[in-house]
Amino acid sequence: MTVVDFSKSITQIVLQGPSGNSWDTIPNNPIWVVGVARGLDNPLENQTNGSVNFPVGNTGLFKLFASNDANSQSFVQGAQFTVTVTFSDSTTATASATVSQTAAVDLSIVNLAAHPSPAIERQNIDYTIRIINNGTELATGVKLTHQFVNYEVYDSGGVSNNSGAFGRCTPDNVKVTCTIGNPFGSDLGLAPGEAATIDIIVYFRKASDPNAGHAAFTVSSIQTDANASDNTAQITVSLGTLPRPTNDDIANAVTIFNDIGTTAGNNFGATRQSDLDLCSVTACIGIQNPHQAEPMHAGQFGDSSIWYKWTAPSDGPVDFFTTTSKFNTLLAVYTFENGYFTPVVSNDDVSPAETWSKVHFDAVGNKTYYIAVDGFLGAAGDLSLGWNHMPILPAPPAAAVTAICAGEKPNCDPIHNPADNANVCTSDSDPTLLCTQYVDAGGFTVITVKGTNFTTNSAVYIRGDILKGFDNNGNPINGETDFINSTTLVAHIPPNPPLTIADLATTQVLTFLSSATAAAAREAATIESLLPGTYAVAANVALLNVIQLKNATVPLGQTQTVCGNVPGINKFGEETCLSFVNDGTTGGPSTVTPT
Repeated sequence: MTVVDFSKSITQIVLQGPSGNSWDTIPNNPIWVVGVARGLDNPLENQTNGSVNFPVGNTGLFKLFASNDANSQSFVQGAQFTVTVTFSDSTTATASATVSQTAAVDLSIVNLAAHPSPAIERQNIDYTIRIINNGTELATGVKLTHQFVNYEVYDSGGVSNNSGAFGRCTPDNVKVTCTIGNPFGSDLGLAPGEAATIDIIVYFRKASDPNAGHAAFTVSSIQTDANASDNTAQITVSLGTLPRPTNDDIANAVTIFNDIGTTAGNNFGATRQSDLDLCSVTACIGIQNPHQAEPMHAGQFGDSSIWYKWTAPSDGPVDFFTTTSKFNTLLAVYTFENGYFTPVVSNDDVSPAETWSKVHFDAVGNKTYYIAVDGFLGAAGDLSLGWNHMPILPAPPAAAVTAICAGEKPNCDPIHNPADNANVCTSDSDPTLLCTQYVDAGGFTVITVKGTNFTTNSAVYIRGDILKGFDNNGNPINGETDFINSTTLVAHIPPNPPLTIADLATTQVLTFLSSATAAAAREAATIESLLPGTYAVAANVALLNVIQLKNATVPLGQTQTVCGNVPGINKFGEETCLSFVNDGTTGGPSTVTPT
């Protein structure tokens, strides 16, 4: 303090602090002593008992020293102190002071730039932020924080100084925080005069948002900053809009064709329609609620959808999928039912580990379906939409077996050529065996099956199994069916056990709907993996004679039975019956199995 006005001696000093704390120079009392010196490097004026008595002139500058209290609460920012000085003539002087704490750390954002500027929506913007410690002490726990605005997407970030990497950036759902120091975790902080540069790369999905293109940044540390006014900085980049895709609106949905296909595109610049305006999509007669908003596809927020439409060529299950798309997709299918725009099926992620989408449903022939491809949370990018429709084919004409001949005889005609018959042995020890046995080079028994409506997808079924073909070395696995023409099949039957008349009683011809199902059947122990639908079954119910056969058509989920008198097995008036069940379910595998 400065004392003016005369030349006297100071005989007592009392310092009053906050919360009732005090210090003085009065000896022999329990109050803490206040020290007095003419400068930081000068000795104390106090006597050994703490008292003072020293002269002052017209002006004088003294330093007071007081120990802090036990809780260190007296000497804090804003604390009020009062000092009372008593002179040798018993006069006093009083003054007051407020503690002002000078911080030793002073962080400042000294440069903020954005490139490119201006930009367009969904274009990466690189913000470059340079910070420096203008203080006198090391700043630790230094962080730069950027709060995201609506439709802003973080891409990447990094921290560097003159020596290279000097920190790391970590985003969450609402902000990105860049820590200054060692990128491997240790806090090196910013030394006095040291600077660091942070690059934060983001893009904005929608230029129409009021905050799009605006970014604010704040730097902080563990220590109190000497000048917090330069700890924040803001910048705004003018954003233009992307051109909208041609199929952004459902009225302009791109038409796709055929049972199987893929189409490529992207949803950059796509929007969510506030009004689908369904009268512009289809005839408005009978349309209910034509001005509804576009749905949230798959129940998720998207906001960047494009549309396709597909008319099913026929009835049958169909898959739509976005397998190779470059962003997290949403997929939904809609149609018009009784005037209402109706959801059919939708999907967000095909699995927890994958972000592409897939839907499956049973299409109705000649019905038009509208397919929306959207981006999760507005994501956008290049996309691929694929589809695979499996039409339910009409059942082929029922195959009918008219005769069976021993050996490979394409012109098999047992009526006009009795030698073609496979006669039952009469002198053999086993009268059920066929005497006339013809074998191929592999030792398999060969018979010729004559009939009608055979196709390349027909297969002979005998002894409870289908003749499944050959292995990779050309060896028969369980025999083989050779298609000769629409009236002739040649069957190669395993020689063990020997072929019997009872075996011939089980001979059937199954005609599959496609080569794929026929191939699948030949690879299986039973007739499996058939598309749902109707199957034609022909059973030979009278052997070695030309007879009228009873054929069965087995609709999905039903059982049909074929019966007939088998000479050599049935007595007069008796019949042998075979039952067939088609137990397939819609969209799943089917089985036609003799029972």
